[in-house]
Amino acid sequence: MARDTIGEFISLMNSANGREKLYRGAQYFVKFLKWREETQNAPKETLEMFDKIYRTLSMTRKLLRFFRWLQMEDGASKLH
Repeated sequence: MARDTIGEFISLMNSANGREKLYRGAQYFVKFLKWREETQNAPKETLEMFDKIYRTLSMTRKLLRFFRWLQMEDGASKLH
């Protein structure tokens, strides 16, 4: 059972869409944590840290989407 789950996770991470979903989930989880800390009057440094993590994940997702064409081109070249 666990081996099947691990295999599914590995195949998901091997796909561009899988990585995109993982980063998106992490990005919105960080956004939730920042909101929670804001409501509890957390120090400014903590909020800035969450904001930096959020922006880093956002940029990573943008880069993954930008370079997705490489994976598509590689798949198309294998057809010929």
